[in-house]
Amino acid sequence: MLRIYTGYTGNDSSRLAIQWLDEYQMMYEEIQVAVRPLTIGDFKELLPYAKNGMDTFLTLPARQEEQLKDMSLNKAIDYLVKHPKKVRKPILFDGKKLEVGFSHNEIRCFIPREWRQEQRNCLNGQIEALNENKSKI
Repeated sequence: MLRIYTGYTGNDSSRLAIQWLDEYQMMYEEIQVAVRPLTIGDFKELLPYAKNGMDTFLTLPARQEEQLKDMSLNKAIDYLVKHPKKVRKPILFDGKKLEVGFSHNEIRCFIPREWRQEQRNCLNGQIEALNENKSKI
């Protein structure tokens, strides 16, 4: 099942991601980091799926902090566990794919292939019907 780690109250990206998931009627488990903070285990599970390593999880200001650049991986993870506001949110993970932050284009990777195929078939049927009506005129 898709897990979404959401930010603190007022985090627009988390709110938009939840709205998108609800709009597409996707099943998900929301984990509010204010209630249940990310753990070392969470990061170790997510990190292999991160496109840019630790930078994937860092807010822009945190990426520019020199102290993080010089830390070992374990120390960097420990630092992020202790400073959760330095972590970008939302974090979406389904066991195979990871997306951090909200992007209308990137979040689409969580739409099941069957649903996308069904939508494509529906659109193709509508196009064919329009073309048939056009040729009759």
